Amino acid sequence: MKRNRALSVIIGTSLVCVATSSVVGAPALAGQRSAASAPVSAAASTALSGLAERYLSDRADQMLIQSSLSSQSKLASVPLGSAMASATASDAVALSARRAADHAGGVDFIRADVQLRGATVSPGPGGTVVLHVVDDTKLYFKPVPGAPPYEESVAGRTFTFSGAGAAAQLLSQRLDDLTGLAPTTDVVPSDAAAGAAPSAPSIPPGTASTVRPPARTVFGRPTVRAASGGYNYSAMVNFETTYWNGMPTSHYLPVPNNCTNFLSYALAAGGWSQVGVGGNVYNDSNWYVEDLRGTYGFWSYSHAWTVASEWNNFARNTGRVGVLSNIWYTALAGVIQVQWHNTSQIDHTMMVTAVDGNNGHYMTYETNNTLNRPLIDIVNTNPGSTWYADRT
Repeated sequence: MKRNRALSVIIGTSLVCVATSSVVGAPALAGQRSAASAPVSAAASTALSGLAERYLSDRADQMLIQSSLSSQSKLASVPLGSAMASATASDAVALSARRAADHAGGVDFIRADVQLRGATVSPGPGGTVVLHVVDDTKLYFKPVPGAPPYEESVAGRTFTFSGAGAAAQLLSQRLDDLTGLAPTTDVVPSDAAAGAAPSAPSIPPGTASTVRPPARTVFGRPTVRAASGGYNYSAMVNFETTYWNGMPTSHYLPVPNNCTNFLSYALAAGGWSQVGVGGNVYNDSNWYVEDLRGTYGFWSYSHAWTVASEWNNFARNTGRVGVLSNIWYTALAGVIQVQWHNTSQIDHTMMVTAVDGNNGHYMTYETNNTLNRPLIDIVNTNPGSTWYADRT
């Protein structure tokens, strides 16, 4: 989570988050009146959901190593509007390049499984039809000793079709929330930003970590991590891999842009003690969360609990972590943070939840909710970014 200037108090358990989004192939429909709002039939809804699933499956297939053997030039097999066709052709090139880069880094995907749920359909402007779905995609890895079987991501998406009939074309598709890290199968502006100069980081540049893989003699195979300082690293990893797709708000603080809040709970599950409970929420020496709903009707928490850059200040300035010069030196339950190439503060926080026999790292995080994504793919997707690695 980035810094939020609002007071660190939440009334009750509900939040409204205004998310940013990226639109692929968006038609020029702004300002047009909606057609007569006749309800979309169940059959049409099922048909459009099927087209959306085919489109996302086609995208996922572009990341499979088998795709390199295909002469397929179109990303999607569904009917596309002209703007969408152009956008998907560009995406196919970007995904192909990323697949090759991941392969060079030791990661190959061999199978994809896309499942959609929670579909809702409504009339859109200009006679279009809008489909909202939750996309649950698994990308299975070519087996490597110590690696998990797959990565999984869950994200809301919105599709716009030209209509609900048999001749309907897909006009646009967007990821609903780009406040966090976009899933592997998405192409975002950072994909084309290789070599872009990063903004000045909010913490000293000397504390950043390199992304260049070290010589193999430098690192071992840290697939097992012994407890240190009374911390239970298995408990940290288990929390992340259990709640990666959402913590129950009946027990855990609900905030938008949840990556750092999620990490803080995982660290607490492994034995990190809270500091300065009830103290100044802006003081980065304080790291705490209080559930005061029963007494006062709200949560109280420090910014260091939920904000990426403040967590970094707390963890490093208090000696809770060991700063690493290279992201590939992290072990299980290690923390990696990233500042995108075009921002001025740390934007995203994630934990190492698996390390394979080739020192391939797999990251789990919320916003957007993701389990065991290869670190090399995240690096390849975000050139020009600044990275911070810590041993917990």
